[in-house]
Amino acid sequence: MVGLCIRHWPAYVDARERFQKGDLGKLVSARFTRMSPDISGNAWENWFMKNENSGGALLDLHMHDVDTVHHFFGLPKAVTAFGVKGFRTNHGIDHVIGRFDYGNGSLVVAEGSWTMPKKSAFEMSFQIVGDRGTATLKADGTYTVIYENGVVTTPSIKNVTGWEVEIDVCINSILNPSKVEVDTSWLNSMKMVEAEEQSILKRKTVTL
Repeated sequence: MVGLCIRHWPAYVDARERFQKGDLGKLVSARFTRMSPDISGNAWENWFMKNENSGGALLDLHMHDVDTVHHFFGLPKAVTAFGVKGFRTNHGIDHVIGRFDYGNGSLVVAEGSWTMPKKSAFEMSFQIVGDRGTATLKADGTYTVIYENGVVTTPSIKNVTGWEVEIDVCINSILNPSKVEVDTSWLNSMKMVEAEEQSILKRKTVTL
């Protein structure tokens, strides 16, 4: 599953559970960000820099957040995206900002890039704003939930990474093949990221 490790990152799990339970209230806005330094030279024959192989930052990096958007909110009605093409890769989309329209007045955006210089730090963050509260994961890893009534919490979350959970799922699937659950939701995540690509290339909103 292309976004499995991000879906299972503790802060993302907690925020989704709070949103699904209604703790945060009605969705107002959501922002997911993933900014990476230039990764050229990090793979065999500079594989990542060949769009026909890696799909550029759009598929290799940004796809994680697109899948997370789908995991939180479902399939949008339309997608509008803007991007920088061919800055790091041969002709891939190396920086993208996508807006996902759910037809409910909310603003849901995701940004992904690997255009920054190699000495730059990797940044991963999100902010989900509801009419009852806001859940925020900052780039430094600080996770807080602030409610409209003034209550501020720093939820206690497991000290594991999504990668560890992903490995556990893989191992358990091998050891217990009869209990493997097939997740096809990534197909909708692919539709969303492909719509972003078409929106960037054609400079228009794409309806799903």
